[in-house]
Amino acid sequence: MAVDRRDTVPIPSPKGWPLLGNVTDVDPETPIASLQNLAKTYGEIFSLSLLGKKRVFITTQKLLEEACNEKRFGKLVSAALGELRNGIHDGLFTAQNDEENWHLAHRILVPAFGPLNITSMFDDMKDARIPNSAPV
Repeated sequence: MAVDRRDTVPIPSPKGWPLLGNVTDVDPETPIASLQNLAKTYGEIFSLSLLGKKRVFITTQKLLEEACNEKRFGKLVSAALGELRNGIHDGLFTAQNDEENWHLAHRILVPAFGPLNITSMFDDMKDARIPNSAPV
């Protein structure tokens, strides 16, 4: 399906620096807070140019559900995953959306990572940055 660009709105973005883009807009000490502030300024969807790579950020549950709609969007196996695929073939992360092994792995893993199972993992989660940390 072709998209008529006259029906689209550009994704807002802060003005960046040549070559660096928006690297200085994200504080390395508090990256989440930086992204939250950018969302307050630019809205529920915005983009950043980070060292020449454009990254789009969505900041609402509604947009997340839309982006995760498997009937409308699929993953793309390229770059490093494409190279990995040359060696290990069609695994969960390296299979194309239409390959049977992707569907098989997806059917097995989705229930395991559903909300109830993830919640039961919280007590075992640790902060990897702090050796011998207490549960998060």
